[in-house]
Amino acid sequence: MNKSAIASLAVTGILTVVALNSGLIKAHDGKQHQKAEVLSIEKTPPAQEIKNPEKSMQRWYEGTLNYYDIEGGFFGFTSKEGEHLLPMGLEKKYHQPGAKLKLYGYIDNNVATIQMWGKPFKVMKVEVIKKGASTHPSQM
Repeated sequence: MNKSAIASLAVTGILTVVALNSGLIKAHDGKQHQKAEVLSIEKTPPAQEIKNPEKSMQRWYEGTLNYYDIEGGFFGFTSKEGEHLLPMGLEKKYHQPGAKLKLYGYIDNNVATIQMWGKPFKVMKVEVIKKGASTHPSQM
């Protein structure tokens, strides 16, 4: 065989494989074969695709912290706008009835509470504007 015949066979072979893979021609068995799609079974997205859905909803709230002696007793935060928030993760040192605070965080709709008051709020930062009562209401 000469070089041109070998080159011709190689090109024909390559074109046949390409045509079979693209579904343009039928294989010798008469059936049209389709290229199988490979699916990823990886359960976690790549690091650059992981997003914190709550992050875009983080913000500051300014308002008053009060103690409510219902349903076992709890501290609730009422913002200047009148929104009721249940501060989750608020350090004990801030548990001062009447304290004026700025809270930074986000409303966590994936948390269930027994309090029938306010929205669960994940506290990330706290700024004290004015201290509240130093005696815990349950001790009054």
